[in-house]
Amino acid sequence: MFDFFMDTTILNETKSRINKMLKKDKKIEEILGRLETGERRDFFRRLKDADFFHDVFNNIREGIIIFDRSLRMQFANFAAKEIFGIPEEFNGQKISSYLKNLDWKSFIASAKDGSANISRREIEIDYPKRSVLLFYIIPQKQDNDSFVGIFHDVTEMSDKRREDNEKQKNDMVSLLAAGVAHEVGNPSIP
Repeated sequence: MFDFFMDTTILNETKSRINKMLKKDKKIEEILGRLETGERRDFFRRLKDADFFHDVFNNIREGIIIFDRSLRMQFANFAAKEIFGIPEEFNGQKISSYLKNLDWKSFIASAKDGSANISRREIEIDYPKRSVLLFYIIPQKQDNDSFVGIFHDVTEMSDKRREDNEKQKNDMVSLLAAGVAHEVGNPSIP
């Protein structure tokens, strides 16, 4: 399902090995030559597609993490690695070690019946830097054991909303104080 999310090093090593084999060993070239033209084209198209999708997912601003039912990460794009401080080599690490205070069981349980429920939450994290994240966990229809987490950094919007709320509170208190001061200075007599 997620073949196009191969790790960059794996993808580059595969391309490098194929090129070396083609240069060194004429048998590989013969084998590829025996493939139907369409099959050969399909093989190289898949390599190119994997590279394309890898580039796309690594250049978008949202963090994307693909993980399995046991919460082990299978893919994390550059944005996700930056948001959560995930090392370049994260094989076998669990997403729950980066997002600790979430009820992962409820996320996973929503997909047990195979329905495409989407869980949406907003959380605040403090490491590696303070961020407010809006995120979605989407179970894969084709593979009930895989999930895609999409993390959008809404820190600026959240801070602005907090500042606006604070300003509104201060404006209300000022208005109330002005009304009280006016009544003290000029009491209304019924």
